[in-house]
Amino acid sequence: MKRIILFGFAYLLTCFSLTAQTDGALSLQEAVDFALQNSLEVQQAKIELADAEQQVKERLAAGIPKINGTLDYNYFLEIPTSILPPFFPETETAFAANSTPGGNPIPIQVTKLDDEGAPVFGDPQEIQFGLRHNATAGVQLSSLIFDWTYLTAVKAAREFTNFKSLEYKVTEREVRNRVIDAYLPALILRENVAILDSNLMNLTRLRFETNESYKAGFVEQLDVDRLTLSISNLEVQREALLRQYETVENGLKLAMNLAPDAEIVIADNIDDLMSEPAADVLAGEINLESRPEIDQLDKALELADLNIDIQKAGYYPSVSGFVSYQQQFQGDKLTDGTWFPVSVIGLQANIPIYSGGLRKTQVQRARLEKEKNVLMKTQFERGVTMEIQTARINYQSAKDRVANQEENVELAERIYDTTQIKYKEGVGSSIELTTAEQQLYQTQQNYTTALYDLLQAKFALERAVGVKP
Repeated sequence: MKRIILFGFAYLLTCFSLTAQTDGALSLQEAVDFALQNSLEVQQAKIELADAEQQVKERLAAGIPKINGTLDYNYFLEIPTSILPPFFPETETAFAANSTPGGNPIPIQVTKLDDEGAPVFGDPQEIQFGLRHNATAGVQLSSLIFDWTYLTAVKAAREFTNFKSLEYKVTEREVRNRVIDAYLPALILRENVAILDSNLMNLTRLRFETNESYKAGFVEQLDVDRLTLSISNLEVQREALLRQYETVENGLKLAMNLAPDAEIVIADNIDDLMSEPAADVLAGEINLESRPEIDQLDKALELADLNIDIQKAGYYPSVSGFVSYQQQFQGDKLTDGTWFPVSVIGLQANIPIYSGGLRKTQVQRARLEKEKNVLMKTQFERGVTMEIQTARINYQSAKDRVANQEENVELAERIYDTTQIKYKEGVGSSIELTTAEQQLYQTQQNYTTALYDLLQAKFALERAVGVKP
């Protein structure tokens, strides 16, 4: 019950923190920071790191001297009986030839003989040893003196903690990247909605002016209907974008580990995130060491080497020692028994001689595991190199498309403005206006798509190079 209450309290604190951070606008960096603090994967990685630290202490504890106390008490309802074989022959009473001064014969014990003159042995004897009350109280100190496997295992446990620390950084990077991938679509959709709102405003004004011209008899009803249809189509597109925005927003909440009913407001705009990557990111020498996965793979190779050493350590002997002191009580009554001290000190050596090939197989398997890690690192390095090269090409291509689409938008706007002026002056048709309008909308859509591709290409490039966004 206490754990449930604490969990609920922690959940309320999280919700309060969420409300405090999302009352205002939420930038990309704030979204990333919140996700790193609340991601279940990051919390799991923290737990695994803490567990690795405890494993080091557990390994160390195996070699630290240990003290154990013992207390044992037994009351024998029936004292155990032992059977003794007839070690000595039976005897009988005889009388000496000489008599006492009073004339009485002197009795003596002589060995009983059978008819053949051999000693006669009787039946085995039943004898009870011990007393009814028996108690033992003692203390023992034991310690590992030398074990090469233990020393290597402690070192491996420390390196495993470092491995988990690197794994924690990789997990943070993955969470950060997921938040970025979920944030950018929301940013672009919001931009598309803003463009549609601007177009709707212009078309609504134009329809009003056209409707007034129709009332004055200068244009036909068809011209008004065409503008009404265009406005209706844009409103449908806007509603579809808003529904799509809700879906994307839910994806962002999931990436941030937010509650589904939490409200967030996207703060950044495209210009805030459209900064040019550094020159070394665009065309510098590829440095694989900037990727945290490389450090993790290197640490995995170190652990593989230590695993080989641990398996080899099985060939070495181990030595342990102990000191024990006890007091033993025996008596038929608890009030009149006697305590007897018992103390012992000793050493124990475990010397491996032959394991049936088990240790050799374990060493070979450890070496094979290292070879797998070497191949994994080689494959990753090649993949990262190709990833960086491809990301650089994609970024430059996306940048060129944005520049081209930006020119197209300017051209489409000029065409639309000119067509609109001609239409208002009566020298242009509504069909020309509608065509120019559709071209403008398509060009604007192509431009925002190009911007989205450029943002994705930029973050993909920084991600490939290892730059923290």
